[in-house]
Amino acid sequence: MDRERFTGLILEPACGDGAIVRVLHRNGYDVRATDLLDGQNFFNRTETVPNVITNPPYSHSLDFILHAKKVATRKIAMLLPVEFLHGGTRYELFQDRLCPLKVVSVFSSRLSFGAETHATVGHAWYVWDRKHKGEPVIRWIR
Repeated sequence: MDRERFTGLILEPACGDGAIVRVLHRNGYDVRATDLLDGQNFFNRTETVPNVITNPPYSHSLDFILHAKKVATRKIAMLLPVEFLHGGTRYELFQDRLCPLKVVSVFSSRLSFGAETHATVGHAWYVWDRKHKGEPVIRWIR
């Protein structure tokens, strides 16, 4: 949270056990947490919010980003595998100038989620910002 600041309400549309929500609350953010398991389908949402931050189900990552670009008026942050950068089907996503990719913050160590002790994939925070101008930046999180 010290690398990227957000202004206004944050929607966490795939909150799961609430790990991201707890971090956002600890940092003083106003967060609305929803999840499909609670009967709230993000893809049915039409109401806009300033920001969307989530760790989406990876098989639906592209759909989450595309829908977030429809409902987020400021920023989008997604925790995704580093490999997400690769792929011809995502090229256009990274060329979008209305809501451009601002930064990819790569974790220098692999993350562990819950009981998982040996993560096999590197992760990064991908941040899209409607006010960003220029090329995206790559940073590392130690």
